[in-house]
Amino acid sequence: GDYIQIGTGLHKCLPTVTSDSSGNATIDIWPRLGVSPANDELIVTNNTVGVFRLTENVVTIFEADESRLYSVGFSCVEAKP
Repeated sequence: GDYIQIGTGLHKCLPTVTSDSSGNATIDIWPRLGVSPANDELIVTNNTVGVFRLTENVVTIFEADESRLYSVGFSCVEAKP
């Protein structure tokens, strides 16, 4: 359930991964890669981030109920370069 970042893509690791004594491992991720990363491309495992965009042009995303509790809601998808 951990996330890794490859370039600007955010990917979820599906099963538990165990590396060999050299630190090499095969990681099953979702979503699958569309293009194989370059050799020695950085894979971020801490403080991962992704690039997302709203699925629609939303003007008002804040709502308040009778007790003045505010909530925020929106839909987004990962931005593809």
